[in-house]
Amino acid sequence: MVEKRRMVTNAASSVVQIVVSGVTLIILYRYLLDTIGVAHLGVWSLVLATSSMIQVANFGLTGSIVKHIAECDAKGDTQSLVVAVETAAITVASVSLLFIVCAYPVATYYLAFAVDDQLYQEARAILPLALGAFVVMMVTSIYQSGLYGCQLIVQRNGLLIAESISHAMLCVFLAPRYGLLGLAYARVAQNLMTLAASAAFLKRTVSALSFIPYRWDKKQFEQMIGYATHFQLISVLALLSDPITKACLSRWGGVSMVGYYEMANKFVQLFRSLIVNANQVLVPEFAKLKELRPQKVAELYLQSTRLVTYLAIPGFGLLGICAPLVSELWVGRYEPALVWSIILLSLGWLANTLAVPAYFACLGVGEMRINVISHAIMALLNGLLAFSFGRIFGGFGVVAAWAISLAIGGLLLNILYCSRSSIAFRRLVLADDWKLGGCFITGLVATSIGWQALPSTWEVILPTLHAPSAWGPILTSAMTILAYLAIMSVPMWHHSTRAELQRWLARPLAGER
Repeated sequence: MVEKRRMVTNAASSVVQIVVSGVTLIILYRYLLDTIGVAHLGVWSLVLATSSMIQVANFGLTGSIVKHIAECDAKGDTQSLVVAVETAAITVASVSLLFIVCAYPVATYYLAFAVDDQLYQEARAILPLALGAFVVMMVTSIYQSGLYGCQLIVQRNGLLIAESISHAMLCVFLAPRYGLLGLAYARVAQNLMTLAASAAFLKRTVSALSFIPYRWDKKQFEQMIGYATHFQLISVLALLSDPITKACLSRWGGVSMVGYYEMANKFVQLFRSLIVNANQVLVPEFAKLKELRPQKVAELYLQSTRLVTYLAIPGFGLLGICAPLVSELWVGRYEPALVWSIILLSLGWLANTLAVPAYFACLGVGEMRINVISHAIMALLNGLLAFSFGRIFGGFGVVAAWAISLAIGGLLLNILYCSRSSIAFRRLVLADDWKLGGCFITGLVATSIGWQALPSTWEVILPTLHAPSAWGPILTSAMTILAYLAIMSVPMWHHSTRAELQRWLARPLAGER
């Protein structure tokens, strides 16, 4: 039986980690806007997208090792666990360093396509540091995956909290002095510190683990690589999407729009991470259920899907409605590129996030083909739509192309998983979910009307009250947000998942399993 108390603790720590990291990131980006400007922030985003190309060198081990270690931990096979971690770390480090040599010319060509000559020189100057930082990050992810597989999720989340705070401090110290180079220095230094801390925490639990890996086992590598091949395909497909989107965005929307898109994407991903990270604790549970009680896998999937639906629909709707207010507070004015990027990404990620339980169920039970198909469709659609929509509609067309690709990929993933598991697709949607969805649409329509009508109202009212006109957008945002929350509160309160969630949380907190 799934140990609910441990799962609640792990999920709660994941939520705290995302909140702290999110607040830190928002403050940091606001600081960087004033320090280096949105154009340089866009260049940094492009360089990060370029550096991610070396992710193909990890053979998918950073993802597959969670399942492998969870199985070793469940069997009490410490020796296999240790050799698996060290084999994966040595493999990823060695191949990544070799891959940098091949990736560098491709990366420079990509940057030349995306930005003009002056910014290209600045981007090229920080590219080696960014590539090196990404290599360190991939090796770090092996040890953090080891923490996940050993159910040391609270410790891992603590490390990530410390990482986000210290990285922000490094950026604040280095960015004013060195500009883009300061951001690169901060990232390299922070990744090295996180690698050392992650290895140390895992070694405290698995004492046989060497702080500097030296054991490489061919048999362990072959066992992991078969499952990891699917992760590798997913990594390559995901690798294509982000650089293509940002390159097309820079080409047809300008490098400044890349900066605003990066901010919007980070903001939306923060909320999505609350759901994803809380559900990610289920990967080891899915793996253990497959080994011990396979008939319970479908039950856990359905429970997780209903909870995600209950949280995602109202949550992503709120993100879209808050977009104008976010722009006012984060940038200091209404910035269409930021506002519409948040709205479009919120809609795209909403549909995609509803498939998160299916994705993690596939990870846990080792059925990766479905995940690969979904990512392949997303990558193909994004490539086709980004170029065509970018030429026709400009930068907003590129963002819309990615949002459409996300939505279709998520829908397809749920359909394929239900078909493979012989689960009727209609079981994913409760009667209460239809009511929630109806109120979601009603809330969006009502708030859209409010955004159209209220500004002219404030133009009349505020002068009579001798209030500054700058209050208008704030008051409009506040009223539309309150209206949306009022509309959504009724179906959420009467939703069956609310009572189930309360019971689910109450038992482990009371000490039951």
